[in-house]
Amino acid sequence: MKIIQVIIFCWVVLGSMGVYAQINYQSPIPENPKVEENTLSNGLTYYLQENAKPENQVQVRMIIRAGSILETEEQRGFAHFLEHMVFNGSKHFPDNSLIDYLQSIGVEFGADVNAYTGYDETVYMLPLPNAKKETLDSAFLFLGDILSGLTLSTEAIDNERNIILEEWRTTIGLNQRLKDRCILFCIKIRVIYTVDPLV
Repeated sequence: MKIIQVIIFCWVVLGSMGVYAQINYQSPIPENPKVEENTLSNGLTYYLQENAKPENQVQVRMIIRAGSILETEEQRGFAHFLEHMVFNGSKHFPDNSLIDYLQSIGVEFGADVNAYTGYDETVYMLPLPNAKKETLDSAFLFLGDILSGLTLSTEAIDNERNIILEEWRTTIGLNQRLKDRCILFCIKIRVIYTVDPLV
């Protein structure tokens, strides 16, 4: 029985090695032929794909190829902070009027509209309940404001600072806070007990 299991195992391993040997890892992943890709004169690339479900809705994503990896140590957290500030006022949506507008067309802020900042990208997600021209026009005004129309008022920055700090505090967890505390303590001990190597 063990001999049969070893033979089957070897057959599976050798068979899979043949499949992996045929894969060219240098070739780009092929794009879905249903996706239409175009680039505007300003360099903005957009992708369109029609889906039957959900019906009569439009899902908009804007991906900015910039994230926390571009920050210096002094700028740490800035990309995430800016992502939050997008929803606090812009040229076409002053103060919190964006949230009021989205709620007026049936979009819930937080549950539907959201964003995240990663190491190499910042992504804004905007689901629209219909494909009416005025809805799409407002969505594109908002996306344009993200790129060049944020107001960044001092009051909004001060209000958002506490939200960001609380979000950071709750996401790092107890283990990370203890680890940071231990590293700081170890650094202090090392400084206190530094010995001159020439002595």
